[in-house]
Amino acid sequence: MKALIAAVAAVALMASVGSAALAKGHKGGQHRDDAGTGLEIGVEVAFSVDDRNAVQRYFESHSVVPDHLPPGIAKNLARGKPLPPGIAKKVLPGELLAELPPRSGYDYVLVGADVLLVDMATHIVADILRDAIRR
Repeated sequence: MKALIAAVAAVALMASVGSAALAKGHKGGQHRDDAGTGLEIGVEVAFSVDDRNAVQRYFESHSVVPDHLPPGIAKNLARGKPLPPGIAKKVLPGELLAELPPRSGYDYVLVGADVLLVDMATHIVADILRDAIRR
């Protein structure tokens, strides 16, 4: 019985640690909980400062003309929402992809002038670099 109570307490502690991490807006790759259990807690995948800088450097030094998005589609393009149906997306150039870290289960795509990080399974936008291509 004591073992069961201890297990329930441990699960409750891990849940509260995970909630605290989410409340703080933790972003990035995997994060291990402070209790050292090795369990992954709630993590949001997003562009890092290095990612943003790599994208900015690439598009400053390469001439790329962005596609124009209709205002209604552009307005519906948001973090946490699925990609609008039928949206025209392009794969990022290989040279730029080589500078960005691989993120398991996610694709980098170019939509209009924006670079997106999209969950491959759900097509939900994890993060957006708005106006990555300066017009």
